[in-house]
Amino acid sequence: GDRLSGRDTVDYFFLADGENGYSDMAAAVRGVLKRNGTLDSSKTDENTNPLLLDIMGSYDRISSFLGIPKKSGLIMTDYSEAISITEELKSSGISADVKYSAALNGGYKQSAANRLKTVHGLGSRKQAAALKNAVNSNGGKLYYDLSFTRVCKTGLFYGFDKSSDSAASLNEKHTAFFDRDPVSFYFVKNPHYLLAPVRFEKYFSALAKNFNSLSADGIAFRNIGSEVYSDTDAENFRTKAGTAAEFAKGAEKLGKAGAALMYGGGNEYIIGTASYITDAPYRS
Repeated sequence: GDRLSGRDTVDYFFLADGENGYSDMAAAVRGVLKRNGTLDSSKTDENTNPLLLDIMGSYDRISSFLGIPKKSGLIMTDYSEAISITEELKSSGISADVKYSAALNGGYKQSAANRLKTVHGLGSRKQAAALKNAVNSNGGKLYYDLSFTRVCKTGLFYGFDKSSDSAASLNEKHTAFFDRDPVSFYFVKNPHYLLAPVRFEKYFSALAKNFNSLSADGIAFRNIGSEVYSDTDAENFRTKAGTAAEFAKGAEKLGKAGAALMYGGGNEYIIGTASYITDAPYRS
């Protein structure tokens, strides 16, 4: 019925011969986004650094304790090491923005984003503040990677109820999703759940409230820039467009709280709040 009302359209643009390279296509898209009001034509480019440095904070692994498998995190780059890397770049005359990956809410496979808790073992709060200062003094911004829509660690301890906090599939079941290993092509053992769009407002309110406790300039959203989904839960039904609208509204609230927002991908609904976009698709 009215749940799926509306129309999708596809626009084609024909470029002149000799003016149809990647930069020409990007210019054409930019013109469309400005004309329809998605991109603020008065806004100047904020990012002039030639480099975005992605630092891996921790690594998920399974260790053994008395023969019993135990999930734990291995620290890959702590605050002091990240500071040293930043200062080495600065001494070489290279300014850079920094994305600190796998450093929040348990590492790469994260818990629900209704809190901002750094991984234990990275260092002290004083060192975290020193890292931000080091990145800023090198003319860059420090972003913490956050898997907002994909939740790996669930249950009462993590404050995430799979039956009420996750999005439902077409059969209205709140099922898990499994990633495929890019090397072996087998599905990985540990699944993730997709955060229900009805929870976006609550989670963004929590993030906006707690962001200033994190020594960072911004948040780097891992998946939502390239992945949007629907929720077929009978009581909280959302189309993909509805999910995008819910996210854009919440992201605006986080931006007003002072957080610069980074996205990977190129979906239009992220452009209005984006300070930095990585991995923009060169074809679609």
